[in-house]
Amino acid sequence: MKTGILAAAVLLPACLVQGQVTITSADFFNSIGQYYKVYAGNQPVDVSGKLGTAASTAQTWDFATTGPSNIVYSFNYVAPSDSGKDADFPLATVAEQQKNEGTGVKMAWLFLKFNTSGRINYGFYNPSSDPSEGQFNPPIVDFPASIKYQDTWTVDTTFPSTMSFGDISADFTIHYSATANVDAFGTIKLPGLGEVECLRINELDQYETQMDLGEEGGMTTVETDWVRSYYFVSPGKGIVATITSNQSSAAAPAVDFTTAAQFVRMFEFGRGTSTLPAPVKDLEITLSGPSVFLTWSPSANTVSYRVEASSNPGDINSWQSLGTTTKDYFLDANTSSAAARFYRVVSLAE
Repeated sequence: MKTGILAAAVLLPACLVQGQVTITSADFFNSIGQYYKVYAGNQPVDVSGKLGTAASTAQTWDFATTGPSNIVYSFNYVAPSDSGKDADFPLATVAEQQKNEGTGVKMAWLFLKFNTSGRINYGFYNPSSDPSEGQFNPPIVDFPASIKYQDTWTVDTTFPSTMSFGDISADFTIHYSATANVDAFGTIKLPGLGEVECLRINELDQYETQMDLGEEGGMTTVETDWVRSYYFVSPGKGIVATITSNQSSAAAPAVDFTTAAQFVRMFEFGRGTSTLPAPVKDLEITLSGPSVFLTWSPSANTVSYRVEASSNPGDINSWQSLGTTTKDYFLDANTSSAAARFYRVVSLAE
């Protein structure tokens, strides 16, 4: 298996780019045995003034004492077979299992795999919901392998649904799409964990409930619903807080909604041992005429490194491989002093 981790980007030949924190797949919980716990509530929450704003300057979110705490959920990373539904998600290598710590009830599972694209989500199983299971077709990358300020991404998939109305049930298809935008950065204060760096992801989800009316009617949308969520992600901890709007069937929730259906805050976590290659650290650049010499510190769970370059790092398709090495250094002898050049180093498991 190959797992790519974005380590750093450097502008050449003039200077080292200083920027906000970058979150990679290794920062998310990704291996069996890992877990985290959050405070949550069972009532709508007033979040007026708590969301922050989209901004190009750092801000602080103080969630240390703000937010509901009458419910504790644990998110445990387990084998997909823990759900009894692993046959429906054969490509998943780990499942995120949500548990109510007060009642001991296992509530829901997400079926996941991590690779060079990021976190692949194959679907869900939630025995208490309607629908109780959704196999995404196609699977989605809900969090890319590298996330930084001003990144955007979209997902688009469908999954079957059977809904019950008294003694009558009907088959539907849910068309799910989402647009995510990393629109803010700064620090976040968390109960028991203190103050940590974070990025804010503004995600708008759309759910179209579609019904097959036969050959003449085809698939027809019978209802459209929207939900907006703010995810706060932090190095080494993944998603540390989530604020989610009420569902709306009239229009997309405002970016500055004041009432949240869900507000959760991490207060404890255990990473155990990750099996993913860790991102490289201490990337340094030495210029020597037209050549560039890159060095870095070796990273855990890594067999080799792929060095990539781009003149437009915002375009994910612009990155080109310069070569692969098992060493902790690389010489790029094919540079041009007339153009800016960005570099990144991808850790590989083989």
